[in-house]
Amino acid sequence: MVILFVTRWYVEKRRNKLINLSGMPTYIYRITKALKERGHEPIVVAASTKTRKEILEGIEVHYVKYKEIQTGSEVLNLGLNDILRDLKLHCEVKKVAKKKKIDLIQYAGCTGTGLFHSNQTPGILRLSTYSKVYNIFENKNQSLGVRFESFLERMASRKMDGIIAPSYAMGVPFGKDTHRNVQIIETPFFNEVKENDLSVYKKRLEDKKYFLYFGNITPNKGVFTIAGTFSELFGKYPDYYFVFIGTDYFYKNKRCSVLMREAAGRYANQILYLSPLEHKQLYPIIEKAELVVLPSLMENFSNACMEAMYFNGLVAATAGTSFEQLIKEEETGFLSIPGNSESLYKAIEKAMNLQEEKKEQIRLAAKKRVEQLRPEIAVARLENYYNYILKKRSTK
Repeated sequence: MVILFVTRWYVEKRRNKLINLSGMPTYIYRITKALKERGHEPIVVAASTKTRKEILEGIEVHYVKYKEIQTGSEVLNLGLNDILRDLKLHCEVKKVAKKKKIDLIQYAGCTGTGLFHSNQTPGILRLSTYSKVYNIFENKNQSLGVRFESFLERMASRKMDGIIAPSYAMGVPFGKDTHRNVQIIETPFFNEVKENDLSVYKKRLEDKKYFLYFGNITPNKGVFTIAGTFSELFGKYPDYYFVFIGTDYFYKNKRCSVLMREAAGRYANQILYLSPLEHKQLYPIIEKAELVVLPSLMENFSNACMEAMYFNGLVAATAGTSFEQLIKEEETGFLSIPGNSESLYKAIEKAMNLQEEKKEQIRLAAKKRVEQLRPEIAVARLENYYNYILKKRSTK
């Protein structure tokens, strides 16, 4: 079948390197390749900085130029840009549909993507986020901007034939608020790396013992929760480092990596920051970490958690944030209270104090859990849902 994916941003290639490899674009990038391998024809329509059509690793991609409008109001900026961006994406969808029969459209549900969906073609909304829930632990869920984006996300679901979500944490409240059934379909796990590149590990981390965080370095990913453990952590493990890998965002006019070092005080030299790495460079660093720490305040079935469980197996994360779909306490990992540094430190200590035999049991169980999400199983679940939606539409 011909499946059109519509998203507010997508992976792009610049100077022979892929960029925008965050959660939502990475999911679409991987799922489209998997569907193509299974005989389907996926096409992507995405907002970008310039309009063009490309074939990216065998997938037809229509990039649509959208330049954000700036007004004096943050809420007005959000609303106007979310609506106008989706309108431009919808216009491109209509152009593609004139040239080729589209069997199904899947929208990356985020800030109203899919608002202008036409009922002429069956449509599915996959929740990439539900702003009201995603921001709850930062106490921003009642701000006017977040409430408006949540409203747009609910409005985008009205004309959809089906709604799916990778996590119960997002899917259940969205279903309750929209009075719609949300099907939970967990994200497949992909490992495209054929050969690891050890160059960064050897240059920066060889002969070092370290804890690891990787992902966007932002408050909502729990990096300040990690910072709250530094005094106790380095007091007990003075020969360890804490490594942060990812895009380093600003918070209150300072880079988060700078704030991490400031929080570490006299242990500042034990905080190491590395910019985002290709998977072939990242995976060996994950594998050799003593423990991977992922204390997000909220997630939506984390790719990082799957990678950490598969390549390392010892992961300390947070409960009630969708990690619990992957992690069972002391069976496949360790869970702590979101935003609570004391609870996170206890989870780290629990992992560190295990006998090697128990650690190995957890590593094996964690890898086995992720293997349940390999493409031949997880992508088949998505295909089954597509067929269900098409059959339901044909009988109307």
